[in-house]
Amino acid sequence: MGGPISLIFSTPVYSVGGYFTYTSGLTVAIYDDIGTSLGVLTGPYVSNLADGSGDSGSAPNEFLQLANPLGLISRITITSAADGSSVVLDDLTVDYGGVAMPAPASIVLMAGVIVAGLRRGGWLRRS
Repeated sequence: MGGPISLIFSTPVYSVGGYFTYTSGLTVAIYDDIGTSLGVLTGPYVSNLADGSGDSGSAPNEFLQLANPLGLISRITITSAADGSSVVLDDLTVDYGGVAMPAPASIVLMAGVIVAGLRRGGWLRRS
């Protein structure tokens, strides 16, 4: 089995990225839910292997990202050698466009600051 790798998202996303290492060139394409192309990114090298056999100036784990400001990405297709054995994708990142939530430690710290401020201002008294 070989050929392109497709990733299909159940909900459209704003951006997709990852670290790629490849031996036979690389093309990453994004599509909307009806198959319309939203963009294509081509790796700048034919090969970017870590053992020194990659193209001059290349480096493995090259970060590539495609984005759509309207959040219409429903599918990506990763293409390299026809047999499908020439590309490695690491640390896939996907932006669903959600609102960033602060880490729990930040929430506790902020609550402490608010309570201290209320006590200092006389609004909150110990019983």
